[in-house]
Amino acid sequence: DVYYPRLMPKLTVNQKRAIELAFEKGYYDYPRRSNMKKLAKIMKISPPTFFEHLKRAEEKLMPNVLDSL
Repeated sequence: DVYYPRLMPKLTVNQKRAIELAFEKGYYDYPRRSNMKKLAKIMKISPPTFFEHLKRAEEKLMPNVLDSL
């Protein structure tokens, strides 16, 4: 992997997997095609743990997204 700190902050393996899975399974679609419980089950972790990975990934990514607007 190439690391561009400004474009793509360093995510942990679990953060990267959580956000990729959420996007892939339609969590960000409207209406949502998936929910955290289903996504957590796919990752074989608890829903609160999945939520924490996803939240931290979003916190790292959003400032760069907003800066680029």
